[in-house]
Amino acid sequence: MPTPLHDSVVEHFKELARRGGAAIDEGRPPPGHCMDGDAVAYSATVPGRPVIYEYVVLDDIREFRVTTVAWLP
Repeated sequence: MPTPLHDSVVEHFKELARRGGAAIDEGRPPPGHCMDGDAVAYSATVPGRPVIYEYVVLDDIREFRVTTVAWLP
């Protein structure tokens, strides 16, 4: 992954943590498409970039864990 793309993906994940954490604190779902009935697994894209990722919400420890990142060069 080229450095500029890497840097924008990292910035996106930092924003995911900020916005997603705030959403959960307010009782709303985090960003992305819910992939299960338990609202634990989500998928999303990095806007304007050829990157798709999946993550899980670990509510009890207040964490998002990115499980898959796919770069489509």
